[in-house]
Amino acid sequence: MGVLGAMVLGVLLSLMIGFFAFKFKTDIILCGIAVNTLGEGGAVLLLYLLTGSKGDTQTVMGAWSLPRVTIPVLSKIPVIGEIFFTNQSILTYVAFICVILVWILLYKTPLGIRIRAVGENDHAADSVGVGVYKIKYVSLIICGLLCGMAGAYMSMSYMTMFSKGMIAGRGFIALAAQAMGRGEPVGVMLSSLLFGFAQALANYVKGTNLPARLVEALPYVVTILGITIYAISTYNKTRKIRARQEKKEKKKAAA
Repeated sequence: MGVLGAMVLGVLLSLMIGFFAFKFKTDIILCGIAVNTLGEGGAVLLLYLLTGSKGDTQTVMGAWSLPRVTIPVLSKIPVIGEIFFTNQSILTYVAFICVILVWILLYKTPLGIRIRAVGENDHAADSVGVGVYKIKYVSLIICGLLCGMAGAYMSMSYMTMFSKGMIAGRGFIALAAQAMGRGEPVGVMLSSLLFGFAQALANYVKGTNLPARLVEALPYVVTILGITIYAISTYNKTRKIRARQEKKEKKKAAA
Protein backbone atom coordinates (compact mmCIF):
# COMPACT_ATOMS: atom_id res chain seq x y z
CA MET A 1 0.00 0.00 0.00
CA GLY A 2 2.90 2.34 0.74
CA VAL A 3 4.43 1.77 -2.69
CA LEU A 4 1.09 2.20 -4.46
CA GLY A 5 0.38 5.39 -2.48
CA ALA A 6 3.79 6.79 -3.40
CA MET A 7 3.22 6.02 -7.08
CA VAL A 8 -0.25 7.61 -7.08
CA LEU A 9 1.10 10.75 -5.39
CA GLY A 10 3.98 10.82 -7.89
CA VAL A 11 1.48 10.81 -10.74
CA LEU A 12 -0.57 13.62 -9.15
CA LEU A 13 2.53 15.79 -8.72
CA SER A 14 3.58 15.08 -12.31
CA LEU A 15 0.15 16.07 -13.57
CA MET A 16 0.39 19.25 -11.49
CA ILE A 17 3.64 20.10 -13.28
CA GLY A 18 1.99 19.36 -16.63
CA PHE A 19 -1.06 21.46 -15.80
CA PHE A 20 0.96 24.59 -15.01
CA ALA A 21 3.53 24.02 -17.78
CA PHE A 22 1.11 23.16 -20.61
CA LYS A 23 -2.07 24.96 -19.58
CA PHE A 24 -0.56 28.19 -18.26
CA LYS A 25 2.67 28.03 -20.33
CA THR A 26 4.91 28.24 -17.26
CA ASP A 27 8.54 27.20 -17.68
CA ILE A 28 8.58 23.49 -16.87
CA ILE A 29 11.93 23.70 -15.05
CA LEU A 30 10.50 26.35 -12.72
CA CYS A 31 7.41 24.17 -12.24
CA GLY A 32 9.64 21.27 -11.27
CA ILE A 33 11.53 23.39 -8.74
CA ALA A 34 8.25 24.68 -7.26
CA VAL A 35 6.76 21.21 -6.95
CA ASN A 36 10.02 19.93 -5.45
CA THR A 37 9.81 22.63 -2.78
CA LEU A 38 6.12 21.87 -2.26
CA GLY A 39 6.89 18.18 -1.85
CA GLU A 40 9.59 18.80 0.73
CA GLY A 41 7.39 20.99 2.91
CA GLY A 42 4.16 19.11 2.17
CA ALA A 43 5.66 15.80 3.28
CA VAL A 44 6.51 17.26 6.68
CA LEU A 45 3.01 18.76 6.96
CA LEU A 46 1.36 15.42 6.14
CA LEU A 47 3.69 13.67 8.57
CA TYR A 48 2.58 16.04 11.33
CA LEU A 49 -1.12 15.77 10.49
CA LEU A 50 -1.05 11.96 10.36
CA THR A 51 1.37 11.14 13.16
CA GLY A 52 1.97 14.28 15.22
CA SER A 53 5.70 14.12 14.49
CA LYS A 54 7.70 16.70 12.52
CA GLY A 55 10.93 14.70 12.20
CA ASP A 56 10.47 11.06 11.27
CA THR A 57 8.09 8.12 11.54
CA GLN A 58 10.40 5.86 13.56
CA THR A 59 9.05 6.88 16.97
CA VAL A 60 5.36 6.82 16.03
CA MET A 61 5.09 4.01 13.48
CA GLY A 62 8.13 1.81 14.00
CA ALA A 63 10.12 0.28 11.13
CA TRP A 64 8.44 -0.69 7.87
CA SER A 65 10.33 -2.24 4.98
CA LEU A 66 9.72 -4.08 1.75
CA PRO A 67 10.80 -7.72 1.37
CA ARG A 68 14.43 -8.45 0.57
CA VAL A 69 15.25 -11.15 -1.96
CA THR A 70 18.21 -13.48 -2.46
CA ILE A 71 18.31 -15.22 -5.86
CA PRO A 72 19.40 -18.81 -5.13
CA VAL A 73 21.75 -19.70 -8.01
CA LEU A 74 23.06 -16.26 -8.95
CA SER A 75 23.88 -15.39 -5.34
CA LYS A 76 26.57 -18.10 -5.37
CA ILE A 77 28.65 -16.27 -8.01
CA PRO A 78 31.86 -14.99 -6.38
CA VAL A 79 31.84 -11.24 -5.55
CA ILE A 80 29.11 -10.34 -8.08
CA GLY A 81 26.58 -12.69 -6.51
CA GLU A 82 27.07 -11.20 -3.07
CA ILE A 83 26.80 -7.63 -4.36
CA PHE A 84 23.90 -7.88 -6.81
CA PHE A 85 21.87 -10.98 -5.94
CA THR A 86 22.04 -11.30 -2.14
CA ASN A 87 19.61 -9.64 0.28
CA GLN A 88 18.48 -6.94 -2.16
CA SER A 89 15.20 -5.04 -1.92
CA ILE A 90 12.56 -6.30 -4.28
CA LEU A 91 12.37 -2.78 -5.74
CA THR A 92 16.02 -3.08 -6.80
CA TYR A 93 15.09 -5.87 -9.20
CA VAL A 94 11.93 -4.03 -10.24
CA ALA A 95 14.13 -1.05 -11.19
CA PHE A 96 16.26 -3.17 -13.54
CA ILE A 97 13.10 -4.68 -15.04
CA CYS A 98 11.77 -1.14 -15.57
CA VAL A 99 14.90 -0.31 -17.60
CA ILE A 100 14.06 -3.14 -20.00
CA LEU A 101 10.37 -2.21 -20.12
CA VAL A 102 11.10 1.48 -20.80
CA TRP A 103 13.57 0.53 -23.55
CA ILE A 104 10.91 -1.67 -25.18
CA LEU A 105 8.34 1.10 -24.80
CA LEU A 106 10.56 3.76 -26.39
CA TYR A 107 12.01 1.74 -29.27
CA LYS A 108 9.56 -1.05 -30.02
CA THR A 109 6.08 0.47 -29.69
CA PRO A 110 4.12 3.15 -31.60
CA LEU A 111 3.67 5.10 -28.35
CA GLY A 112 7.44 5.13 -27.84
CA ILE A 113 7.99 6.47 -31.35
CA ARG A 114 5.55 9.29 -30.62
CA ILE A 115 7.20 10.05 -27.28
CA ARG A 116 10.62 10.32 -28.93
CA ALA A 117 9.20 12.40 -31.78
CA VAL A 118 7.56 14.87 -29.40
CA GLY A 119 10.73 15.00 -27.31
CA GLU A 120 12.89 15.77 -30.34
CA ASN A 121 10.60 18.30 -32.02
CA ASP A 122 7.03 18.76 -30.82
CA HIS A 123 6.17 21.14 -33.67
CA ALA A 124 7.19 18.58 -36.28
CA ALA A 125 5.24 15.88 -34.44
CA ASP A 126 2.17 18.12 -34.29
CA SER A 127 2.41 18.78 -38.04
CA VAL A 128 1.95 15.07 -38.78
CA GLY A 129 -1.06 14.67 -36.52
CA VAL A 130 0.50 13.51 -33.26
CA GLY A 131 -1.42 14.63 -30.16
CA VAL A 132 1.49 16.48 -28.57
CA TYR A 133 -0.10 17.37 -25.24
CA LYS A 134 -1.60 13.91 -24.86
CA ILE A 135 1.84 12.37 -25.34
CA LYS A 136 3.40 14.83 -22.88
CA TYR A 137 0.84 13.98 -20.22
CA VAL A 138 1.32 10.24 -20.80
CA SER A 139 5.08 10.72 -20.42
CA LEU A 140 4.58 12.66 -17.19
CA ILE A 141 2.32 9.91 -15.82
CA ILE A 142 4.96 7.27 -16.52
CA CYS A 143 7.58 9.55 -14.95
CA GLY A 144 5.40 10.05 -11.87
CA LEU A 145 4.95 6.31 -11.41
CA LEU A 146 8.70 5.70 -11.55
CA CYS A 147 9.56 8.67 -9.31
CA GLY A 148 6.98 7.56 -6.74
CA MET A 149 8.53 4.10 -6.77
CA ALA A 150 11.95 5.65 -6.19
CA GLY A 151 10.60 7.58 -3.20
CA ALA A 152 9.06 4.40 -1.78
CA TYR A 153 12.45 2.71 -2.10
CA MET A 154 14.09 5.48 -0.07
CA SER A 155 11.67 5.19 2.86
CA MET A 156 10.92 1.46 2.74
CA SER A 157 14.16 -0.15 1.56
CA TYR A 158 17.17 2.18 1.79
CA MET A 159 15.76 3.24 5.16
CA THR A 160 12.86 1.74 7.12
CA MET A 161 11.19 5.05 7.93
CA PHE A 162 10.46 8.47 6.52
CA SER A 163 12.74 11.26 7.72
CA LYS A 164 12.80 14.94 6.84
CA GLY A 165 15.50 15.66 4.27
CA MET A 166 16.24 11.99 3.66
CA ILE A 167 16.54 12.49 -0.13
CA ALA A 168 19.61 14.72 0.42
CA GLY A 169 19.91 15.92 -3.17
CA ARG A 170 19.59 12.50 -4.82
CA GLY A 171 16.96 13.87 -7.19
CA PHE A 172 19.52 16.24 -8.66
CA ILE A 173 21.97 13.34 -8.98
CA ALA A 174 19.23 11.58 -10.95
CA LEU A 175 19.10 14.56 -13.32
CA ALA A 176 22.87 14.27 -13.74
CA ALA A 177 22.52 10.55 -14.48
CA GLN A 178 19.87 11.31 -17.11
CA ALA A 179 22.16 13.87 -18.75
CA MET A 180 25.18 11.58 -18.73
CA GLY A 181 23.09 8.72 -20.10
CA ARG A 182 21.83 11.02 -22.90
CA GLY A 183 18.25 10.03 -22.11
CA GLU A 184 18.84 6.40 -23.14
CA PRO A 185 17.46 3.81 -20.64
CA VAL A 186 20.62 1.69 -20.58
CA GLY A 187 22.92 4.71 -20.50
CA VAL A 188 20.99 6.24 -17.61
CA MET A 189 21.14 2.91 -15.77
CA LEU A 190 24.94 2.75 -16.14
CA SER A 191 25.29 6.36 -15.00
CA SER A 192 23.09 5.61 -11.99
CA LEU A 193 25.26 2.61 -11.12
CA LEU A 194 28.31 4.89 -11.23
CA PHE A 195 26.75 7.36 -8.81
CA GLY A 196 25.47 4.49 -6.66
CA PHE A 197 29.00 3.14 -6.49
CA ALA A 198 30.21 6.55 -5.31
CA GLN A 199 27.54 6.54 -2.58
CA ALA A 200 28.50 3.01 -1.51
CA LEU A 201 32.17 3.97 -1.48
CA ALA A 202 31.37 6.94 0.75
CA ASN A 203 29.55 4.65 3.18
CA TYR A 204 32.47 2.21 3.11
CA VAL A 205 35.14 4.76 3.99
CA LYS A 206 33.14 6.44 6.76
CA GLY A 207 35.01 4.38 9.32
CA THR A 208 38.40 5.68 8.18
CA ASN A 209 40.30 8.73 9.40
CA LEU A 210 39.10 10.88 6.52
CA PRO A 211 37.05 13.97 7.48
CA ALA A 212 33.34 13.10 7.71
CA ARG A 213 32.24 16.05 5.55
CA LEU A 214 34.67 15.06 2.81
CA VAL A 215 33.30 11.53 2.78
CA GLU A 216 29.70 12.79 2.62
CA ALA A 217 30.60 15.04 -0.32
CA LEU A 218 32.10 12.18 -2.35
CA PRO A 219 28.93 11.24 -4.32
CA TYR A 220 28.37 14.89 -5.27
CA VAL A 221 32.00 15.35 -6.30
CA VAL A 222 31.65 12.33 -8.58
CA THR A 223 28.45 13.87 -9.96
CA ILE A 224 30.23 17.14 -10.77
CA LEU A 225 33.10 15.27 -12.42
CA GLY A 226 30.67 13.17 -14.43
CA ILE A 227 28.74 16.20 -15.66
CA THR A 228 32.01 17.97 -16.51
CA ILE A 229 33.21 15.01 -18.60
CA TYR A 230 29.80 14.83 -20.27
CA ALA A 231 29.86 18.56 -21.10
CA ILE A 232 33.37 18.34 -22.56
CA SER A 233 32.47 15.31 -24.70
CA THR A 234 29.28 17.00 -25.91
CA TYR A 235 31.19 20.18 -26.77
CA ASN A 236 33.85 18.24 -28.72
CA LYS A 237 31.18 16.28 -30.57
CA THR A 238 29.32 19.47 -31.49
CA ARG A 239 32.54 21.13 -32.63
CA LYS A 240 33.39 18.17 -34.88
CA ILE A 241 29.93 18.24 -36.45
CA ARG A 242 30.22 21.97 -37.12
CA ALA A 243 33.69 21.48 -38.61
CA ARG A 244 32.33 18.83 -40.99
CA GLN A 245 29.45 21.09 -42.01
CA GLU A 246 31.78 24.02 -42.63
CA LYS A 247 34.07 21.77 -44.68
CA LYS A 248 31.15 20.63 -46.82
CA GLU A 249 29.98 24.20 -47.32
CA LYS A 250 33.48 25.26 -48.40
CA LYS A 251 33.61 22.40 -50.91
CA LYS A 252 30.24 23.41 -52.31
CA ALA A 253 31.32 27.04 -52.55
CA ALA A 254 34.54 26.02 -54.30
CA ALA A 255 32.62 23.86 -56.77
